[in-house]
Amino acid sequence: MWILNNGLLSFRSPVPAYEPSIGIYRRPSQAITRHAPTPLAVPGQARSLHVTTQGWLEMDWKKPADGGRVATYRIQRREAGVGPWTLVEIAMETEARLVDQARGSMLEYCVVATNKAGEGEASNTVTVSL
Repeated sequence: MWILNNGLLSFRSPVPAYEPSIGIYRRPSQAITRHAPTPLAVPGQARSLHVTTQGWLEMDWKKPADGGRVATYRIQRREAGVGPWTLVEIAMETEARLVDQARGSMLEYCVVATNKAGEGEASNTVTVSL
């Protein structure tokens, strides 16, 4: 039977249970106690965005130094200094190659770390002209 006591979830068995990892029987009065799960935090800021152009964009950045665990990175762009950010790509790692990007205009790119709790702060912005 499961018992919740002061934020701890405990299981108490009405019959002795064998614990193979330690080779003994556990009496019913001995409980297995687990702490309540830690709430998921929003990730911190992706850092040190760097872009190389060769007809396409090679992007790399560093994972956030703080905050929750990152699930994905959202790569966003906009015309330099104006307009809303537009999602370009979603990456699972700290690098991406973007092809078929708009040519002949100045574009800004940034990276945002995300998880189920939300979005972190946008990385530094890099301005590119293809």
